[in-house]
Amino acid sequence: MSTFILTWNPAISEYKMSQFHSDLKIINDGDTADLYWPVEEHEDCYEGDRFFMIRTGRGHTGICMAGYFHSDSFEDDEYQSPKKRYVVGIDPLVLVNTDETEYISIDALKEVLPSIDWEHIECGTMISEEEAGILEDYFLRYLYKHQDMYNGYKAAKSWNFDLEDFESIPEHLQEYYKDNIGCTCEKCGRHEDEVDEMAYHLVLDGDTAAKAPYDSHLHCYCSECWFGKEENM
Repeated sequence: MSTFILTWNPAISEYKMSQFHSDLKIINDGDTADLYWPVEEHEDCYEGDRFFMIRTGRGHTGICMAGYFHSDSFEDDEYQSPKKRYVVGIDPLVLVNTDETEYISIDALKEVLPSIDWEHIECGTMISEEEAGILEDYFLRYLYKHQDMYNGYKAAKSWNFDLEDFESIPEHLQEYYKDNIGCTCEKCGRHEDEVDEMAYHLVLDGDTAAKAPYDSHLHCYCSECWFGKEENM
């Protein structure tokens, strides 16, 4: 799975602010708003890839949407230009109204990921796995901090999982945590090279509105201890 940055300038886009508000209601009601988005000349976008959308232009600029691609990119046959333009289907799972709620601004993104030129990034740009891990972690902390706006269900949906499966973490975020936090099972103490599988899990124990620090719910277990946690932990 790769991670891409999309951009949206509501002042010049065919996708208007009125449509955004309509899709925001759809998402808040628990439904799906399937959209198609131009990624310019970037043709290597595939179904299942992750995206973050940045609102650009004037006003409150920053992350306004996050989700996954629901199609591979394909050529836009109706685009009138010598250059090819590609389009990809997107499934936005979290929409952020930057005009009315606290959001992750471009200035904040510059501090978190200075390696990316956020002011001039092209729509459809793929970022590195390390950059994706940092961005996912920062976005998750944002969602968790604002439980009043993004309840547990919506936070779970931001990773495309149901509430009952709010335990798995994307592969690139797994690697980011393993590289930066370590990788030792909290139950048996074994290391990753001593077990079949080791993974980080977000454990809320049914309390999706918990206000405790996010890190207190992040746990590392080997697969043997994780799948036997109800009997052994």
